[in-house]
Amino acid sequence: MCEKMRDFIFHASYLESIRELPAKDRLKAYEAICVYGTAGIELEGLKGGPKIILNMAKPIIDSEQQRRETNIKNGQAGGRPKKQTKTVTDVTNKPNENQNETNGFLNQKPNQNLNKDKDKDKDKDNNTDKDNNMSGFLNLKPPTVEMLQNYIKTNMLSVDANSFFNYYNQRNWLVNGNTFTWQDKLREWHSRNSKRVLPTYNTEYEEISEEERKMLIKEVSASINRDESAE
Repeated sequence: MCEKMRDFIFHASYLESIRELPAKDRLKAYEAICVYGTAGIELEGLKGGPKIILNMAKPIIDSEQQRRETNIKNGQAGGRPKKQTKTVTDVTNKPNENQNETNGFLNQKPNQNLNKDKDKDKDKDNNTDKDNNMSGFLNLKPPTVEMLQNYIKTNMLSVDANSFFNYYNQRNWLVNGNTFTWQDKLREWHSRNSKRVLPTYNTEYEEISEEERKMLIKEVSASINRDESAE
């Protein structure tokens, strides 16, 4: 099937979802995930529950594989470059720029730049505090759908960006009247979604219709709304 097989991670969430399928579909779902994870190939004729399970696992498998390949390339290129060590020059017995040598003695002048340096350090500290406060404010600004999608993809979260955006946008990005960081909320949604299990499908049909798929999405969205209302 493939000249070189690859390793992949079989997450616990895959197993929990597969256990909710009818017995006749479980083996097909196992095989679909294992074949795609090790060879990157989708089984032909996959339908119904196994197809949904594979579609759920594919983005996670692809993201982990891409990260693994990037690490391998970085390792072959020699990895992280070594830091250059700074050479320390011998400054002993050299008069200070603010010193004059007369009659074998050093007459030191007051360092007028000392106070200026202290003032500069204070200004830097004040600017740093302002930057930290500004970064905290930016984290509370509502994200765009594209920002949500990028964060979900980077952190391999099982959350629909559009549903998340629409839910909190209707609530002016407040929970019980309080602001929040959307990154933390995304992880909360992912945690709840990971604990949910897929419903049992009608075994009389090999695949679900478009209408059934829409109903399934509505059920999941309604469940999320109930969880958020309970906060």
